[in-house]
Amino acid sequence: KIGARNISESLSREESSLLNDGGVKLKHVDPNDIFNLKGLVKLILGFLACSSLEMEPKKRHEAVQSLLSLSFHETKEPINKMDRDGSDSMKHATNFSEAIAEGVLREYHDHVPALSELIRIGFFEKFKNEEIDFLMDSKNLQIEHEDEEFLRSAFASG
Repeated sequence: KIGARNISESLSREESSLLNDGGVKLKHVDPNDIFNLKGLVKLILGFLACSSLEMEPKKRHEAVQSLLSLSFHETKEPINKMDRDGSDSMKHATNFSEAIAEGVLREYHDHVPALSELIRIGFFEKFKNEEIDFLMDSKNLQIEHEDEEFLRSAFASG
């Protein structure tokens, strides 16, 4: 298992502490209302397939399965107050990308910075399909046939 549990456990703990400590009420939301989850998964699959990891398809699919299992929540009240100039956006993108990369590549620490950088770039474009395709082309990343089938199956409605 490549860290799938870590991402889920980490987010569950955070959600739990928000509910218990601050009385913040969370509302379940569709991740696609926030960003394109399929684009994120495609980018990660491309990295895992084309990097020096040369990970087998089954192992790649297990690595991203945790992202598909996550539940996303929002609060009515902001947890952090963003600076007016949006300077926190890079910090949030970095934290998000590092958490995802570390969870997916739990056994491959040396590759975390490279995947984190790709995710950070995609984050600012909300993982839109066209932008992810361009990013993958520019980094010479591609997904294999098995990954395309996995994406079709995982995102059958989209």
